[in-house]
Amino acid sequence: MKKKIIEFIQTTENIEEATRALIALGNKLDKDLELVIVADPNITTTPTGMNPVPSMEEAKQFYEYIESKENKAQEVINNLKEMTRDIYINLKVQTGTLDYLVEQKSKEEDTYLIVLADDNYRNDFSIITFFEKFSQIAECPILRLPGNYHFKPFAKILYGSDYLEVDIPKLQKLTGIAAVFNADVTLLHVTNDIQAEEFDTIKVGKEILDKVDYKKLVVRTIQASDISNGINNYATENGYDLVAVLREKKDFFENLFNKSQAIEISKKSDKPVLMFHE
Repeated sequence: MKKKIIEFIQTTENIEEATRALIALGNKLDKDLELVIVADPNITTTPTGMNPVPSMEEAKQFYEYIESKENKAQEVINNLKEMTRDIYINLKVQTGTLDYLVEQKSKEEDTYLIVLADDNYRNDFSIITFFEKFSQIAECPILRLPGNYHFKPFAKILYGSDYLEVDIPKLQKLTGIAAVFNADVTLLHVTNDIQAEEFDTIKVGKEILDKVDYKKLVVRTIQASDISNGINNYATENGYDLVAVLREKKDFFENLFNKSQAIEISKKSDKPVLMFHE
């Protein structure tokens, strides 16, 4: 069974670039594609301040609203037919809330990656809030594309790490993606005291390099007082195209008292963020 990349949209603000990114990833990674328009029954087209329209009329308006999004998405796919010559993209409309649909899709065996583009959601919907809620229960990686994103092949990829054993399989998957782009990958560790970590970086770095076995992977340690700022600043200053992070599993009290560095990185990053799950 061939794996697929799924992209979810609720509006079509940046649908062309989001679809272009989806197709480019599918072409490079040799995956089937699915573009899903989310028909959230909680969305209403009744103007603010007016009395709700009768249910039959409201249902009609909702149908027309979704149909307009589907037509726009199909138009974009048709306009990009040159890109889709060797790849099939399935356009679907699914009813339900975004978190429910993405959670269910993430658990399907043939789902390889889920893509979310910030521009393609309602203004009152926070992708960051969704990430925080969903990222602990997903069973596949999520790629978040920032607002007004224009896709280009990934040439430099940054992976933020605490040198955990669980990083190894994630890095193996990440370098599998990097290989098709011939991308450089940097494993970056942020510490308050770089002198204390210098020897460990060399030792742990060699162990990781041996286990991952990707020729364009390097290990770096930098000093910064804030981990998320350190990683994002390093990505910006050194021209990385993608930031990859591991979302830690935490219990209720850990979530209550300790912020997730993966979420903090995603909140502050102006780069695409690929989130793996522990």
